[in-house]
Amino acid sequence: MKGVAQSMARTRQPRGRARARIVDVAERAGVSPTTVSYVLNNRPHVTIPEETRARVWEAARELGYSANPLARAMRTGRTHMVGIAISALRQPFSVMLVQSLQECAANDGWAALIMDRGYGPSAMDVQSEAFRLWPVDGIIAQASDDWVRAFLAANGSDPLPFVHVDEGRPVDGTDHVRFDLRAGAVEAVEHLMQQGCRDVAFLAPRHQTGPGEARYDAYVEVMGNAGLEPQILLCERNNRVSARETTVKAARGDRCPGGLFCYNDDLALGACRGLREAGRHIPSDTAVVGVDDLPESAFAWPSLSTVQIPVPEIARTAWGFLHDRLATPDGPPRRAFFRSKLVVRESSGSRNAMG
Repeated sequence: MKGVAQSMARTRQPRGRARARIVDVAERAGVSPTTVSYVLNNRPHVTIPEETRARVWEAARELGYSANPLARAMRTGRTHMVGIAISALRQPFSVMLVQSLQECAANDGWAALIMDRGYGPSAMDVQSEAFRLWPVDGIIAQASDDWVRAFLAANGSDPLPFVHVDEGRPVDGTDHVRFDLRAGAVEAVEHLMQQGCRDVAFLAPRHQTGPGEARYDAYVEVMGNAGLEPQILLCERNNRVSARETTVKAARGDRCPGGLFCYNDDLALGACRGLREAGRHIPSDTAVVGVDDLPESAFAWPSLSTVQIPVPEIARTAWGFLHDRLATPDGPPRRAFFRSKLVVRESSGSRNAMG
């Protein structure tokens, strides 16, 4: 608790006004201090009438009560803060996952320390140090199994409760929420072929794709089964600007395909812009499918077909695993699995429907 104490020691209360205490709130609300504690801490499995809850919250508001995090941490041994180690916060999918996880934690009265997990040992060291300076009670990480093993090894022999969210294999001693991109990717490529696209290309970031990556493997497999040669269009960066540049170049040359399966929706949206700039019509000239199902994908013009990953369900399950693990640290590891699925919209619907 040293890090918490050092951080909270710098917190000052407004001058001229004593901090309201739980006993003050209890007296104002006409209930016991224990009831106030249960209400203000959103304590699960405790039944308190809604009228009583409302009275406690109103008394706390009137008195200007705010919990003392240091006092609570010293009393309970917990900070009521969880760490969320996320991959590449600049990517829209990661933003969706963080938002959903943070909402789940907040609904149960927990705060979240969010860190971009980055890549390589130096990034891991920075994140580990951040979690030590402001101790967290548990961690949810979107990361590879290798990264999780290295992180746990770097954090001592008695690791915190840890939930691993990823496409890969579970790590011993952690709860694991897995999502499968392969099934949806296979659906996407087969769908493009069913739409009459015999020349389907895969648009992906140069440094994040290749054998072993689920979308790449699914694409190569389906193309091979159909007796077709894979066409890989590589972007220098994983963003819309790079996707637009790559697609414009391909469309104005002799490499523009009739179907385009994109690594994610961000690249797909950039590709759609590039195709239109090059005079290609979507989907009649080139049909496009992305991955992630970003909120804006349904509102693009044309609306974007995509492989949907059930992010809210993944986040609720991951948070549920961590919340339960905090209550029962010694339970057996838990596993959950979510499949991706194709959502067909205008960008790859009827190829004669739009220009």
